[in-house]
Amino acid sequence: MAPPPKPLNVIALISGGKDSIYSLLHVLSLGHRVLAVGNLYPQGPGHVTPLTTTTPITTTSSTSSVGISSNGGISTQTTEDDAPDPDSHMYQTAGHALIPFIARALGLPLFRAPILGKAVIGGSTYAPPQLSSTGGVVGGLGKEGKGEEGGEDETESLIPLLQAIKKAHPTANAVSAGAILSTYQRTRIESVAARLDLVPLAFLWQYPTLFKSEGEAALLAHMEEVGMEARIVKVASGGLGEGELWVDVASRAGREKVGRKVGRFGEGEGGVI
Repeated sequence: MAPPPKPLNVIALISGGKDSIYSLLHVLSLGHRVLAVGNLYPQGPGHVTPLTTTTPITTTSSTSSVGISSNGGISTQTTEDDAPDPDSHMYQTAGHALIPFIARALGLPLFRAPILGKAVIGGSTYAPPQLSSTGGVVGGLGKEGKGEEGGEDETESLIPLLQAIKKAHPTANAVSAGAILSTYQRTRIESVAARLDLVPLAFLWQYPTLFKSEGEAALLAHMEEVGMEARIVKVASGGLGEGELWVDVASRAGREKVGRKVGRFGEGEGGVI
């Protein structure tokens, strides 16, 4: 009989959303070790912040932290809790101010970095951008997308974040994320992981298709079974209003309430509550 596989030492990417947290729980349930959690957050207008790992949290509008500069130096700074959510194709940022509290509840070290750039490279597949002859960034060609010259693709913000975590935790050899149905998101994480010699983990990938009779409701029901609460903190979908804020969509009552309101709009690519 072959020996069991060795546990992986995992960096868990979290957005504050339910899927990345549930993916982290799958990592632990399968016997792997989570060394740290990583998060990318939006910047305030005109503000540039180095990589951060949190220290004791204040209750003011800003969170004190220790910055890791590009040359490895240490400096004290703040992350802006009231920075607006960017129009990001890749990252969920709603409720990003709560990330330090989530890390504290998990008992794990937290590393954070700002989201830089925008969605330069389109399409469901992803190739790393390269510098053009004029010094601009030329997007790689996705199967359905096109390259364009402009700023750096926001996907590349993951590189310095994960490099900093690997420097602090040299045994890290895997990275987990909460991708479920979004090929756009999964392929970008896989691209970054491959370049940093990390095993990409997406334990929730295509999860609803495993329970076709229940679909997404199965995922939410399973979250409820393990004691998760998944509360709505922002509404940006047809059919939902302020009355749905703080509804626990992992609960049966919450699932039914939200399902009635958004079900008639159908699902797009990555369309999971």
